[in-house]
Amino acid sequence: MPLVVIGAFAPTVIAIWFVKKRGASKVWLVPALAWAFLELALGPQSALPAGPAARKNSCIANMKQLAEAKRIWATLTKPEASATAQASDLSPFLKGGRMPVCPAGGTYTLGAVNEPPRCSHADKGHVLPSTSGVAGAPPK
Repeated sequence: MPLVVIGAFAPTVIAIWFVKKRGASKVWLVPALAWAFLELALGPQSALPAGPAARKNSCIANMKQLAEAKRIWATLTKPEASATAQASDLSPFLKGGRMPVCPAGGTYTLGAVNEPPRCSHADKGHVLPSTSGVAGAPPK
């Protein structure tokens, strides 16, 4: 946070210096102050790392992507209900052709065709909600 504050007021300090030392127009103070307030308004959110809720939501989105890739794979290959998809089976149906990674450092377990994917951080809320239409979810 201190770096954000310093970064926000640096343009203002420079503008004041130019006005006092160089005799520059005071018109430069208005954009400098606007810049400072904009930095303070937008800076802290982008300077802080993602919180636990953001990591959990990202992980759930990853598991939804895995569930959808698993559903497409199962539709095309028609495996047994107890068959387990491998990462290489799902890669054609995933963004960028790569397995997603849990932002909190958890590991994904794909499970059988009739099971939803799971994250090792389920105790932190990294759980795919049970909804119909997701691979392995029980019908409502």
